[in-house]
Amino acid sequence: AFGWAFALGLRGPFLLVFRRHITDIPQLSRRMTALSGPLEEVVRVLAVVLIGRDLDTAYSIGLGWAGIEIVYAIINGALLTSLQARTDAKGVEAREQLEAFGMLRDFPALASVVERATASAFHIGATLLLATWPLAVLATIPMHSALNLGFTSMLKRNLFYAESIVAAIGVPTLVFGLLAADAI
Repeated sequence: AFGWAFALGLRGPFLLVFRRHITDIPQLSRRMTALSGPLEEVVRVLAVVLIGRDLDTAYSIGLGWAGIEIVYAIINGALLTSLQARTDAKGVEAREQLEAFGMLRDFPALASVVERATASAFHIGATLLLATWPLAVLATIPMHSALNLGFTSMLKRNLFYAESIVAAIGVPTLVFGLLAADAI
């Protein structure tokens, strides 16, 4: 969980630099989303190399990574729900900015569960892969960015297709991670 939070915190300086040079909010959002791969995967590979590469440790790191994302999503959802009820000027302004980033949408609860489950599969699988082959980070970086960019871009058009992108990357990553770790 700490690794994920650290990688999230690393995005802050990039956001400050990008905001100075990019005024188009959708483009800024895509750039920040693309950073998820390099930042999270470098931190993830460092975590498994420094903490432990055995199956139990790697699985725990992957599960913690997935778990903190679930907690973050729940907190974020609660904050967005509370923001929806605000009618003051600051609340309206915040909603407008979040809408520009594509963050205010109503989805069925099951869709969120499916997305988190398949994203969790990716995080656990990627961690197991990196514990077995640290150089696999060269593959997990673009996979992670592709998963997030594909999901966010497709989400504007079709929820089912967006969910399918996460599943199409997340589930095979888990299977390959389990195979690499000799867990199946």
